[in-house]
Amino acid sequence: MSEAALCSLQRILPEEAEELSEKAIPVLRKVYAHVPSEVLDQFLRESLTPEAIRSQMSDGMVFCHIISGFQRAGFLSYAKERDCMHLSKLYLFEEYRGKGLGRRAFEYVEHEAHVQGCRRMRLEVNDHNERAMRFYEGLGFVMGKRMNLRRFEMTKELESWPIDP
Repeated sequence: MSEAALCSLQRILPEEAEELSEKAIPVLRKVYAHVPSEVLDQFLRESLTPEAIRSQMSDGMVFCHIISGFQRAGFLSYAKERDCMHLSKLYLFEEYRGKGLGRRAFEYVEHEAHVQGCRRMRLEVNDHNERAMRFYEGLGFVMGKRMNLRRFEMTKELESWPIDP
């Protein structure tokens, strides 16, 4: 059985924000090594300190561990924004990349978007992260507008689910 077949999500609780922050910050420092340190430090303070994580949770952001077998393979976060599901973060630890786990984790979020009545999904991607852009394009996302100097928005229209008779 493949690692992707054994993939699941485990919701992260507010009291686990410190642990998530400790695991996530080194991952993002490596992914965004090309970003000037003062810009990256500000981004991390605003999004991945324990206080920032708890604040986002209280505003409706859902954080989850991506589980492969019984191991934590990465994390993601998402939130509903009117009729749109915003995929805020999807990061896999390096040793788990390229094994189908990102696709499987995304499928969970897409399913949740359908359940919550969303008509589309959106995310932002760093303009230097070509691997992520290709990954999201392979999932049906299309490149949209530039959000700022370093990020693009990508969107995916969701097809309606058929109604059971």
